[in-house]
Amino acid sequence: MAASSRFANVSDEEIREIKVNAVPKSTQNATKYGVRLFKGKSTSSANRQQKLNLLFIFFFSEWFAQQAEFTTEFESMEVTEMNNCLSKFYLSARKQDGSHYKKTSLLSIRAALDRYLRSPPINKKFSICDTIQFNEANKALNSYLKHLASTGKIAGTVHKNPLTAEVVQKLFEAGELACAETKNPLALLQTTWFYVSLYLGKRGRENQSLMKKSMLRLTVTATGEEFFELNKAEPGAVLSTKNHTGGIDGSEDHGDGKIFSCPGSKRCPVKTIKAYLSHLNPEVDALFQRPKDASVRFSPEEDSIWFERKVLGHNTLENMLKNMTQRAGIQPYFTNHSLRATTVTVLSSVNVETRQIKAVTGHKSEASIESYCERPTLRQFQHMSSALTSFIHGKENTLPEQATSSSSSFGSTKAVPSTQAEVVAVPTTATSISTIQDEQNVLIANGVNPSAILPSGSFHGCSFTFNININK
Repeated sequence: MAASSRFANVSDEEIREIKVNAVPKSTQNATKYGVRLFKGKSTSSANRQQKLNLLFIFFFSEWFAQQAEFTTEFESMEVTEMNNCLSKFYLSARKQDGSHYKKTSLLSIRAALDRYLRSPPINKKFSICDTIQFNEANKALNSYLKHLASTGKIAGTVHKNPLTAEVVQKLFEAGELACAETKNPLALLQTTWFYVSLYLGKRGRENQSLMKKSMLRLTVTATGEEFFELNKAEPGAVLSTKNHTGGIDGSEDHGDGKIFSCPGSKRCPVKTIKAYLSHLNPEVDALFQRPKDASVRFSPEEDSIWFERKVLGHNTLENMLKNMTQRAGIQPYFTNHSLRATTVTVLSSVNVETRQIKAVTGHKSEASIESYCERPTLRQFQHMSSALTSFIHGKENTLPEQATSSSSSFGSTKAVPSTQAEVVAVPTTATSISTIQDEQNVLIANGVNPSAILPSGSFHGCSFTFNININK
C-alpha cells in the first residue's frame, strides 16, 4: 500500500538536527565557547563578534589542563567532586591582564557549562545552577562576587541606554537615516530597518535575515489611514526568538505593533517603507537585501532596482545600529538592543500602559517591561542634576528651568486655581503644552510628568483630589 502524501519519512539524523537547531544560535555559541575556555583550549576560531555576543566570557588559559588537583574528566565527575572543581574554577577566573571579570561574565560561563553538561551527548540530569545539589559551588561563587563588589575589584553593569531624540536627529543629519525621497540605497535600507525595529519593538538581531517582503502588510483603516503590520498569516512571519521558542512549553511572540503613516512629513515611516519596497530586487523574496554601490552600471537617479540579488547577512543586521552610530560620530555607540529599550522607554514616558507596550514588543511579563523603565532617561537625569545645582546656589526650592518650559508641540493647558488652592488642568488646543509649576509639583496636559512620584502609573475606577499651593 502506497504511503500517504500527508506523512514524510523522517530519519534519526533529521530528528537530532531539529533538536539542535531548536536552541538559539547565540546560546549554542555561548555553550561551545564557554566550554573551550573552561578546558583551556584555543579560541582562535571564535570570531570577534562571537566574543562580543558572549560579553567576553572568561579567558582563563589552560586552567583545567594545568591544574593537578582534579584528575577525573570534567564531564565524568560526580556531584561532590564537580562542586569542588567549580568552586576552584570560579575563584580562579581572571582576564588576560590579570583583572577580575564582572558578575555577568561569571554567570554567563556558569550557564554555558550547565547547558553543555545537560545537552547531548552528555545529558546530565542535574544542573550546576541548582542551589541545592551545587550549594557549595554556588555559595563560593556568591561569596566571591560579594567580595569583589565590596573591595571595588569589578566594574558595574552597563545598561542598554535608549536612544534620545538628539541621537536620532544626528543620525538624520549624518545621512545614516534619510527621508522617503532619498536617492541613497544604503540610507533607505537603514531607515526602513530602523522603523521596522522601532515600531514593532524587535531586538533587531533575531532572525531578521529570514524576513520576507510579503511579511509586511499594508492596511488601510475605515477612515483611510495607512499602516504597516506583520502579516501573521504568512508562514514564518512570527519567527522564534530566544524568549519565544515556540515549543510545547514555549510561547509564541504575540507582539503586534503597527506603523501608521504621518502625512505631510518627510520622515513618514509608511512612505519610507513604501519607497524601500518599490526599489527591492524582484528576484529575491528577502525583506532586507544588499544595496548596490553607485557605479557606471548603476544610478539611483535612473534605475528602479537599487538592491542586489543577495540577502543582507545576519552579522550585518546584527551590527546595524552600532555601525550607524559609529559612522555618525556618536560615542558611546548604540547597539540594536537599544532600539527595543527605546520603544519601551518612549511609550512608557507618554503613559502607555504596560499591557499595551507588551502588545508591541511581545514581552512575556510586565516585569520585563518595568526593568527598562526603572532608570530615569538622560533628560530626567539632567533635570535632577539641575535641581541639585540650584540647591548649591541657594535656590533649593527652584526646579530646573528646562522642566518649566512654557510651551511644546503636543497640546496646551491652563491651570486655574480654585478657592481651595486646587489646580484644574483645562485643555485649550491640541497644538502645544503649557506647564505650571510650584515648588514641588508639575502638571502637563497629557498627564505625564517624568519628575512626578508616579510618572507613568495608571489607575482605573479611582478619583483623586490634589491640593497644591502656588506661590507666585
